[in-house]
Amino acid sequence: MSIPFGQAAARLKRPEFLLLCVTTAGLIAWFFATLPAPLRDADQIANTTILLGVLAFYLVFDFRPKFAETDQSFKPTLGWVAAGILLAGLSLLIPPGFESIFAQFAAICCFLRATGGALLDPSGTRLLNALFIAFAVFGALLVSLPFLDYPLRIIAGRWSAQIFDLIHQKTELGFVVQNDVPMLLLSVNGRLFHVAAECNGFGLLGTSIIFTSAIVFYRRVSVFDSILLTVAAAFLALVGNLFRILIIISLAPLVGEHYLLMHEIVGTIMFYGFLGIQLWLIVGFGRSPRRTDDVETP
Repeated sequence: MSIPFGQAAARLKRPEFLLLCVTTAGLIAWFFATLPAPLRDADQIANTTILLGVLAFYLVFDFRPKFAETDQSFKPTLGWVAAGILLAGLSLLIPPGFESIFAQFAAICCFLRATGGALLDPSGTRLLNALFIAFAVFGALLVSLPFLDYPLRIIAGRWSAQIFDLIHQKTELGFVVQNDVPMLLLSVNGRLFHVAAECNGFGLLGTSIIFTSAIVFYRRVSVFDSILLTVAAAFLALVGNLFRILIIISLAPLVGEHYLLMHEIVGTIMFYGFLGIQLWLIVGFGRSPRRTDDVETP
């Protein structure tokens, strides 16, 4: 499909569109500047952000949206703008914390949705709403990371210890305090492993849930099947992280000084392997057609 660059350029030059872009960019800069350093620097968040961009590219490429006519009204986007302003104001009124962070991010989502709605033809509503869902879920997961970190670590540590016990390995799991910081340690045959933040599986869990929630909406999967796929996403993420830990611990005595390299290789393979399984499950639940005007007729 040819892209009408002239039409797109004319739309991009509209003052209303430029104002939306500037406001959205300002909200993003404000959000990043006020985001707590532990969240801003978390590897899981950075990786999920990159994959969120990949998801957005895939959905846009698959849907192939039309650009809006130059003189198309901006009124349909005003509701999203109003919601964004309300949420931004709310984030200033409530006490600083994770609620205010989510309100900030939700405001960004609303302005991104308004910007997309101002640029694209109304036929792209399904695409824009799917992207809005993906970004909103990302924001919810972002603020939940501090609450989920240790519970996910404990789940991973306990499941790993139980499996090694089943195969008659000498295993211990417990907390130690070092420099006033609690550390969850897993001992397997006398070898100690720190169940650190990167062991919580949040990256795979978050990415799987984001991809699932966006794609099931985009493809108009039924409510029941959507619930099944979301539960499957969470289950596969936990199992994938467990397999990653088991393989790393099993290989650790064999790789010597190359432990960190092995850790990264196994982690990458398991992450994309189980994410691929989840995407395969989603594809199996059907694929809605593109816009009707893209479908060829005999």
